[in-house]
Amino acid sequence: MAPRGMAIPLTLLLLLALTGLAHGALILTRQQVLAAHASARYLQASLAAEGGVREVLRGWVAGSIAIPTRPAESRILRSRLPGGARYEVVIRRLSSEIVLLDAVGQSATAPGERRIARVVWSLDPRRRVREFRAALEYGQDAVAVEGTLLNGGLVTSPPPHWDPVVCAPYALPLVQLYPTGSVADALYRAELSADAGDVGAGSSHPPALEVGPLDLGALRRRSDVFLGGSSTTTLTMSGGCDPGSPRDWGSPLEPMGICGNHFPLVTSTSGLALDGAGQGVLLVLGDLELASGASFYGVALVAGDLTLRTGARISGFARVGGRAILEEGAGVVASGCVGLRAFDLSRGLKAPLPVPGGSWLAPA
Repeated sequence: MAPRGMAIPLTLLLLLALTGLAHGALILTRQQVLAAHASARYLQASLAAEGGVREVLRGWVAGSIAIPTRPAESRILRSRLPGGARYEVVIRRLSSEIVLLDAVGQSATAPGERRIARVVWSLDPRRRVREFRAALEYGQDAVAVEGTLLNGGLVTSPPPHWDPVVCAPYALPLVQLYPTGSVADALYRAELSADAGDVGAGSSHPPALEVGPLDLGALRRRSDVFLGGSSTTTLTMSGGCDPGSPRDWGSPLEPMGICGNHFPLVTSTSGLALDGAGQGVLLVLGDLELASGASFYGVALVAGDLTLRTGARISGFARVGGRAILEEGAGVVASGCVGLRAFDLSRGLKAPLPVPGGSWLAPA
């Protein structure tokens, strides 16, 4: 065949090859577009699921979302986000202090679904109160003069001037926690004295300064009232409930008043000397002293020594890493109701904590 005759077939073959390449490029581009759309839907669904979990956590901290209280109980929350994406979160309590947030996110356009989960710790007041085996637990010597009061026999009873209505919501837990109706008056715990004088050295601090998985650092970050400094802080508890005031520690003498439910988490990095009346969960890295006639209702965790001057009282529980010194008329009276209220109404302690070691689970 003449060269002129070969030109037409070669041209046709070249056109076919170019057409095949064009079709291949078109198919590849289409696949990339489809993959990009799928990736966008997957990302939108993932963000919706994570957003649902974070929204539950925000509502939990703010108190606007009720969390199941009994193991195996669950509830479902659903919502549609701006743009059309949706999420569904199943809040399931696995144990008294472990909660699973199981979320499914859906993109605005189907198909597009993503499932993730998060495991968080949530304080159970009953479990934490159960850890106290006496009205006063101390790590070194206990010095008490005649006329002091250490009483674990009233643990199921409200304080004398409290209306029984205040403790009515805790009637069943109190019976379950204290079937004998009492705890020990005082208990020496040798492990509390370990490193009691070196509470600032890293993680070396006595067990008195821990609440479940919340170590010293976590408790400090969650505190409603933080008292810093290296010297002893002297403070008069005013009985108010202003969250911004370091003196307002609730009104234990008027438990049904406007400030009766204010139980702050208070942390002091040094010694603390208190006067007046207040309530809450108290964490003291140094020594704690209550002035004559002062009273504290709640849970006191003290790394150093506890000194109760004449007539000073603690209603609830006290755990002391050092010595306990009680003067005439002073005392510690165990009260399960006060302890439960302190843990139950402390916003800082009730906030959820991601389980250490990675709490996000994906896929669930």
